[in-house]
Amino acid sequence: MPISPMVVHLTPQEEDICTLINDFCTETNSKNPEQEPVVCRIAGGWVRDKLLGIDSHDVDIAINTMTGETFAQGLLDTGRVQSIGATIASNPEQSKHLATTCLKILGLEVDLVNLRSETYSKDSRIPTIEFGTPQEDADRRDLCINALFYNIHTREVEDFTGKGIEDLKGGLVRTPLEPKSTFEDDPLRVLRCVRFASRLGFQTVPEISEAAQEASIQSMLATKISRERIGEEMDKMIRGPDPVYAFQLLHSFKLLPSIFLPSPQAQESASSESRSMDEAVAGVTSLDMVLYPVAGGLPALDPLFTTTAISDKSARARLTFAAALTPFRGLTYELKKKRILLVESVLRDGLKLGSQNHYIDGIPRLFNAAEMIIQAFPQPLEGKNRVAIGKLLRHPCIQNPVTGSEWSLSILYSLVQELVTCWKDGVLDEQKATSVIDKYNKVATTIKELDLTGAITAAPILDGKAICDTLQVKPGPHMSTLVERVIEWQLEHPNGTVEECKSWLQQQHTIGALGNLPPMVGELPDRRKKRKVASENTDA
Repeated sequence: MPISPMVVHLTPQEEDICTLINDFCTETNSKNPEQEPVVCRIAGGWVRDKLLGIDSHDVDIAINTMTGETFAQGLLDTGRVQSIGATIASNPEQSKHLATTCLKILGLEVDLVNLRSETYSKDSRIPTIEFGTPQEDADRRDLCINALFYNIHTREVEDFTGKGIEDLKGGLVRTPLEPKSTFEDDPLRVLRCVRFASRLGFQTVPEISEAAQEASIQSMLATKISRERIGEEMDKMIRGPDPVYAFQLLHSFKLLPSIFLPSPQAQESASSESRSMDEAVAGVTSLDMVLYPVAGGLPALDPLFTTTAISDKSARARLTFAAALTPFRGLTYELKKKRILLVESVLRDGLKLGSQNHYIDGIPRLFNAAEMIIQAFPQPLEGKNRVAIGKLLRHPCIQNPVTGSEWSLSILYSLVQELVTCWKDGVLDEQKATSVIDKYNKVATTIKELDLTGAITAAPILDGKAICDTLQVKPGPHMSTLVERVIEWQLEHPNGTVEECKSWLQQQHTIGALGNLPPMVGELPDRRKKRKVASENTDA
């Protein structure tokens, strides 16, 4: 990332906010000349991004002599703000005087907090937080580039670690204090090092890699940090600008086994151990290569399979996560006397990811879809069976909006799984990979020649009620089979009409091809009528 001159350029809104705060501090200090002057500094990510020439609206103001709540009340009392928002405790076990106060100043959301110092005990990951100096506040932060201050009064950048500006210029990620002790205090910081390195395109200093590979740090990451916090960091990396680089770093630091961690119960009944984490990097890299091909590289994949993944950020994040979890493909564990995909435990228990972004419901279905598609397309399609291909791609593991499953994404993920087998010791067999992509391009050609793209998502030409009316049969468990037969007819007759389908269905019933169906007795009740009658009976 190109570095702009180390100067903070304020927007007119930011200029007005700084002036307002400076005036308030000047007024407060003049009323209390015997006390230490109030000094306000914008802290952390806002300063970093401003120096990098990146717009930022995440304004955190650190105050040296009072709490954020007291400062906010002063702004309110002097009429400089109209209201104060929420006061958020930094930790439930900490006192209210260490909380962050949120408010809106001149239309911009601002967080106010006092400068802090943190000390950790060996028995707890929860720090003891006290009022601190600017130096102590900078030293407690995760990275030097995140420990910069912008002094609102002098309008200057302050670098108390002595490394923040230097690291921004050099494109480096470094901790203010010694990495091992920093990670021992909060093991999640090692993941933040990776996230910011991949987000900014920076390199980590060697000391971070050495500390990250310490067995004690990896054990603490696996056991001492809430899995929710780990899942949140991983989600941010996945959604970041360079997840490939993020996973390369995680793998080189040997952190992935501590991150992708099934529950102990799942590990006990797992069908086998996960394969090499090399496959995680191979999966993410393969996905990136087909979505963003480079000149002179592998042949381009048909846009039929890439357009949705490129345009839909949510889908792309889900695919990337699934690709990174490739080492768990084919592995299961026992839950309530059933064999469940092990990747479900990794997502649910190891990362605490739920249905947001269709992670917990969508990723396991991608695994199932890949097995089905790879088995169905072992070689380039030789026949053009519209019904067979259409039914396959309509399978709920492959196409189901409820779980975020979309047939083109399912096929793309299957391709990625086949490309993973083309890697060995971190090197891609390009000839083998080209053959895989060529095969899938032929699949795309067949789908388009058979005009299947719309048929895969089309609703059945006859719904359940129409089928019952046509055949004069009762609804029941047999309906799923009848709907499936209608879909088969629909795929076989792309230009067929509703009346033609009804005629065919009646003919099949007449010759006994639909099995024994319960005849309708009287008028088929409309569901809405049944609900109305039930409601009237209840009211009575």
